[in-house]
Amino acid sequence: MTSTAAVALVAVVTVGPAVMLAPFALARRSAEQHADRAAAAIAAARTAPKEIAR
Repeated sequence: MTSTAAVALVAVVTVGPAVMLAPFALARRSAEQHADRAAAAIAAARTAPKEIAR
């Protein structure tokens, strides 16, 4: 095996799985950010003064 082939094989074996798993990591981070924003909005709505219904 030539050195170029060895480097290519190592790149495919190490980088390949990382590239395949990257979308899941990004989706998890996005979901966590959304959960944090939603929790802050709910907490703000609970502490906001209620309007008097007439």
